[in-house]
Amino acid sequence: MMDAQTFDADDGPNGTLSPPVKAGRWRNATALLPLFVVLLGMALVGAGVWVTCDSLDRERADIVQAKEAEAANLARAFDENIRQTIRRLDQALVHLRDEFAMHPDAFLAKAQNWQKTLYADLAFHVSAVNADGKLLFSNLAPAKERVDLSDREHFRVHLRSAEDRLFISQPVLGRISGRWSIQFTRRIDAPDGSFGGVMVLSVFPDDLTRFYGPSELGQQGSVMLVGMDRVVRARSSAAPADSMGVGTILVDRPYLDPAQPPAGIHYLASEVDGIRRIVAYRRLRDYPLVAIVGLGWEEAMADYVERRDKVLLGTTLVAVAGMVAILLIAWLIRLQIRHHRRLEATQDLLASTEERWRLALEAVGDGVWDWDARSNTVFFSRGWKAMLGYREDELSDRLEEWERRVHPDDLATVHADLDRHLSGETPFYANEHRVRCKDGGYKWILDRGIVVSRGPGGAPERVVGTHTDITGHKRAEQVLRERQELFEQIFVANSAIKLLIDPADGSIVDANPAAAEFYGHTLDRLRSMRVADLNIWSADDIRAEIERAATEERTHFHFRHRLASGAIRDVEVYSSPIKVNGRTLLLSLIHDITERRLAEAELSAKTAELERSNAELEAFAYVASHDLRQPLRTINSYLTLVQRDLAGKLDADTGECMEFVRMGAQRMDRLIVDLLEYSRVGRKTRPFALHVADAIVATARDNLEAAIFEAGAVVEIARDLPPLWGDDVELTRLFQNLIGNAVKYRAAERRPLIRLGCSGEAAGWHFTVEDNGIGIAPEHFERIFGIFQRLHSADEYDGTGVGLAICKKIVEHHGGRIWVESEPGRGSRFHIVLPRHEASAP
Repeated sequence: MMDAQTFDADDGPNGTLSPPVKAGRWRNATALLPLFVVLLGMALVGAGVWVTCDSLDRERADIVQAKEAEAANLARAFDENIRQTIRRLDQALVHLRDEFAMHPDAFLAKAQNWQKTLYADLAFHVSAVNADGKLLFSNLAPAKERVDLSDREHFRVHLRSAEDRLFISQPVLGRISGRWSIQFTRRIDAPDGSFGGVMVLSVFPDDLTRFYGPSELGQQGSVMLVGMDRVVRARSSAAPADSMGVGTILVDRPYLDPAQPPAGIHYLASEVDGIRRIVAYRRLRDYPLVAIVGLGWEEAMADYVERRDKVLLGTTLVAVAGMVAILLIAWLIRLQIRHHRRLEATQDLLASTEERWRLALEAVGDGVWDWDARSNTVFFSRGWKAMLGYREDELSDRLEEWERRVHPDDLATVHADLDRHLSGETPFYANEHRVRCKDGGYKWILDRGIVVSRGPGGAPERVVGTHTDITGHKRAEQVLRERQELFEQIFVANSAIKLLIDPADGSIVDANPAAAEFYGHTLDRLRSMRVADLNIWSADDIRAEIERAATEERTHFHFRHRLASGAIRDVEVYSSPIKVNGRTLLLSLIHDITERRLAEAELSAKTAELERSNAELEAFAYVASHDLRQPLRTINSYLTLVQRDLAGKLDADTGECMEFVRMGAQRMDRLIVDLLEYSRVGRKTRPFALHVADAIVATARDNLEAAIFEAGAVVEIARDLPPLWGDDVELTRLFQNLIGNAVKYRAAERRPLIRLGCSGEAAGWHFTVEDNGIGIAPEHFERIFGIFQRLHSADEYDGTGVGLAICKKIVEHHGGRIWVESEPGRGSRFHIVLPRHEASAP
């Protein structure tokens, strides 16, 4: 009896896979073949791209390293050049100083000869200043011109120090040359060893940085010499900038940090021209200076970037071509596979056709319709119905469902366009019309269709088409039309003079009636003219200004225009580019400013006359004060002599009378001096600058040291006072007067205590000077700031009544305000608010 054998349905007689199973698995494997080819190709392309990018990264690193080394070498050479130049200048300075000490009369001629021979490699100007700060000589100024240089930093440094050392100043604007220069100075000792003056070698910053040019640094490179005080001594660069940066105070520069190494590399954006550079720096041995060389980053990497872009473009093209080839191969493989599978898939495809068609209609954003002209029924897709707000079961399949929803005003054109297409006059049907929605509103619809089948006589049997919602597009067109109409109304109806100008040739495209009235030409005549027919400038100048307006480099201009009558008018033009129907034109608004210019000229003449009058008043005040004080000094001197000669010979009343006369003369002299000082506030002033308030207040206190000591006063000054913008001499006088008054008007029963404080507020820096003196009655708060206003007699308190008036004038000259709070018997508090000023590098 045979053993029962059981076979799997897919097994052959010997347990192997049957042919249908093998075919199925083969089909599955071959179906994955295109994917395998694509993945393999992508892996190869990706590997090639990675290799290319890695090579570019290594090349970039090598270039950066080379540029850093180049910058470091340039900085090293520049460092050595600067140190040698400074040593040579110091040698020349010592030589010239010693020669001047031995042969002062023939010194200038010898110095000029040595500049041409011994020191021909150095570019400097020699001068000397005496112990009073007066210019002894200079090869740039006449010998008789004694300029006062006592305020210069180098003079003050050598005056305070007896050490014979080289001093290198910050860049200063020469009072003789009128140019920026750096002062290399040494002390001149008098024969007795005291301070005898200063020998000065002035070097222009350009002479220190011409060591390198564009051939070494490129067009974006720069070379710079900076002091450890953060002030730029010299700078040179071929890159355009608002200034060369000499005198700029640098902030947040790491190479100025003493904790950093003496030499190094940084990547920084310039505070002068904004260009990012590879910055190599070296601190000079023996001198508080830093030599800096910068190579423009973009310029340094330009060749690499160009080569990288080319390589990446080539790599991309190769990768794309490779992927296209791979995809083409995969596509051919897939076609071959599909060819073998097409027959067995045909039945499944036919079975799923209806379902795919239904899904496609739902996926299409537009509504789809299919009109059977023979039965007059229409298939409306779900999207067609939803577009009008209906559910799928709310509309029938009759043509009337669509026709009765078309807006009555549009129905005639719809039928006309549809009939032309059905008759064969047009290749397709297209019409824009409004269709009523379920909510009663209308939507704009772009209705398109085409006949897909006709009967034997050419009559249409089936037409299919789509509905597209263009309501938003129509609204945009309406807005555009309204804007166009608004522009026309603004351009034409407005009373301002307007021209539309073609920047290509300067022709006047359009003008408004106001322009015709102003120029005296008809509108047609203006539209045939060019700007050059109105503007009296040359054609080249007009063309240049039009280009500036077209590129928006400038929008505001001043011209002189000729009217039809021949009259010339000054006009102010505001011009900017606008788009009109895709064409760039210049819209110019023109204002007649002839009368304003005449008024400005008249105002300028009156201003000049006022300045002349002020100058005369100043001269008069000086002469008057001098001439008035001379007799007073004579009276005071002779009264003193008479008192001395008649000492013991006069009775008490006569002596007292003579003393009254002498004290009156002295008081009159002080009044004249204070009056002259009051008149000079705001007129005899130096240019405003940023000053340290701590130093100003300290100077004011030092000036009052004797009075403070005599009164036993305690003066408390707040720490870390803010910087102040203004004239330091006037500001010192302000605080000196306020502190001096607090010391003078003290209470006899208590020790004077004076506090000076400061706080920041929106209006500026708020200073207060508070005392515990005799105080001021409220009714005198305004009066005390008037000139010659005194609350006490001269016997009680000395003074002229001008001090607080000067304070008020100084504060107002600096744009601030001053007032007082006080309580009699308890002290006073003076308030001063001075504007803030944020200083920045130019």
